Amino acid sequence: MERTYKVGLSKGKRRVWIDGAPLAGAGFIGGTSYHCHAAPGTLTLSLAPIDGAAVRKVTGRPDGKPIVDIVGATIDTALPGAARVRVTFSPGTITIKGE
Repeated sequence: MERTYKVGLSKGKRRVWIDGAPLAGAGFIGGTSYHCHAAPGTLTLSLAPIDGAAVRKVTGRPDGKPIVDIVGATIDTALPGAARVRVTFSPGTITIKGE
């Protein structure tokens, strides 16, 4: 599944906010851990954390609405200048690319 999201602002920092059914469908439910890998033009979120890498958690309860909120330097480094992003949801992986 693919969706397009706006890059917003939170306290002056760029932000990508993803929530709800698309996350749950990819296995990203409240409380699960994931790794965020930033590369030029792409962010990859993976449920299989990489050893030694920073791990983040999906916000929300396991039986509620999941939320992934990526703010600040991560967005600026991987997606400089992008006003919108195309998000691809696959089992265990979410790929975010600038448009």
